[in-house]
Amino acid sequence: MEQPKSKPAQCAELFAAFARIGAFTFGGGYAMLPMLKRECVESKHWIDENELLDVFAIGQCTPGVIAVNTATFVGYRVGGTLGAVAATLGVVFPSLVIIMLLAAALSFVMGYAAVQHALNGVRVCVCVLVANAVLGLAKKALIADQLALIYARVTAVPAATLPAPILVLGYTAFMMQLYFDFSGYSDMAIGIGEFFGITLPENFDYPYLACSVGEYWRRWHIS
Repeated sequence: MEQPKSKPAQCAELFAAFARIGAFTFGGGYAMLPMLKRECVESKHWIDENELLDVFAIGQCTPGVIAVNTATFVGYRVGGTLGAVAATLGVVFPSLVIIMLLAAALSFVMGYAAVQHALNGVRVCVCVLVANAVLGLAKKALIADQLALIYARVTAVPAATLPAPILVLGYTAFMMQLYFDFSGYSDMAIGIGEFFGITLPENFDYPYLACSVGEYWRRWHIS
């Protein structure tokens, strides 16, 4: 029968396991789920698969980075407060080391004019990409969703009891909601795609200004 491990050994094991997860997980919290399953469920048997999914769901719902939250929950489940601290330190340790090494490397090259110009260009590009994604989100959340509320309130009442201007308002709101929904999603896709080096064409060219069905189709479905 396997002897229970001492608290320091248990914390060291938690630190090492989550350091491996933190070092080889690229792409955010969701990308760490397979490694969490392999380390915590299949290899160490700290928790079962259902508990892992529950912990991951709780980590999503609580404030903070999902990887850190999940590590803290698993660490606490296995080793109490000290286990939570060890797991949390383990998952952030690789990132901390990498950032410190990059910062040290950058300090040697920051004095070069070419590097300064390159970083200035990157700053401008990032601002443009973020602005595109934010513009799309604003179209969706601030315009399309509000127009949807108008349309919902109009259609909640029998059409025969409403005056014509209200009906026109409701269906115009629906028409514009469709446009800003699709336009907003298109802008968000373009902005997010640029982050990954994927160039997506602009998908809308004012389709409601079209003079024919064919022109409307071309203006709406450019991509």
